[in-house]
Amino acid sequence: AGVNSFHTNDHKKLVGTFYHPDADILDHEVFEGTAVNGGDCDNDGDGDTNEIPESFDARYHWFDCTSISHIWNQGNCAADWAISVTSAMNDRICIASKGNITALYSPQKLVSCCDDCGNGCNGGYTAAAWRYILKKGIVTGGDYGSNEGCQPWLVQPCNASTTSADPSSVLGPHGVCSGHPVDTPKCDLSCYNAQHKGKYLDEIIKAKRIFTFDGCAARKNLRKHGPYVVTMRVYEDFLAYKSGVYHHVTGDYLGLLSVRMIGWGLERGQGYWLLANSWGTSWGDKGYFKIRRFVNECWIENFRYAGIPKL
Repeated sequence: AGVNSFHTNDHKKLVGTFYHPDADILDHEVFEGTAVNGGDCDNDGDGDTNEIPESFDARYHWFDCTSISHIWNQGNCAADWAISVTSAMNDRICIASKGNITALYSPQKLVSCCDDCGNGCNGGYTAAAWRYILKKGIVTGGDYGSNEGCQPWLVQPCNASTTSADPSSVLGPHGVCSGHPVDTPKCDLSCYNAQHKGKYLDEIIKAKRIFTFDGCAARKNLRKHGPYVVTMRVYEDFLAYKSGVYHHVTGDYLGLLSVRMIGWGLERGQGYWLLANSWGTSWGDKGYFKIRRFVNECWIENFRYAGIPKL
């Protein structure tokens, strides 16, 4: 695998997911009668492996849902826990609406307003983020400086200008963001984007159900409902990922990271999961990465979270 040429000694703004003592707040779903055994279930419990394609990419399967192809830049804010959840919900809103709702939904409300989720830009709980969407919902909003939607993202990309078009990733061209994570922006239950014409209460979309599920449903759930959230262990060599199928080789453990599952495939005989990160488009493979499948690489198959939107 190719690598990014940078080093880091400060990862606190990169990996912000806390361990999951609250995972039991989500229902556990046995997806369409599949076995609950925590195993790999290569055929996803169908009994016929021909029903599961060798590769799948949600970006192309739901081409009209452009949110699936959107890579967020969390900047100097350890908000992967909120960005991954909001993004997966965003994708599922578009898919459930059959492509009629295509707006970007913002993670800012989760980061700033969810008191039970953790510490905002200093990290949070993925399961609690799903619970917040179930109870309080999310609103529209684009990237930093985009003036899109009700609540655009408020944290500037690292080493970037004031525009969202700057290609710098959260890691920046010379390494990670300098200094500690930024102070979490204050909660604002209004459309603070003056250019947005919609009303805050009209913007809100909630989940009608949130749940976890086992490996037997990992691919089936993605194909039916869209992207979902997984949490993985991050090591130093993952920060340098550029291309290929990642597996941990060297470096210290840095923490937990929540990312968005969007597909799977086979590369040079190696099965992989395809995922979207929130470190900007100049990290990894334009913001995406592949990781070994069905071997629980870096715990990638331990924690799966999803929701169904209430439209």
